[in-house]
Amino acid sequence: GSDQKQVGDGAEQAGADNADNAAGADAAGAGADAGSAAAEAQPEATAAAETAENAAESEVKQ
Repeated sequence: GSDQKQVGDGAEQAGADNADNAAGADAAGAGADAGSAAAEAQPEATAAAETAENAAESEVKQ
């Protein structure tokens, strides 16, 4: 009986580990999504910064 309970406990622990792994995979996926969103936004932000910089320089020249 006690051996059977240990096997059951082991199975429960394995199930909990699998849930942790799934949560970790979800978090990694969310991180990847955020990373790709940032990568997509980066060129736009760079272009906006360059535009602002050019505008500031042209004002200084005037």
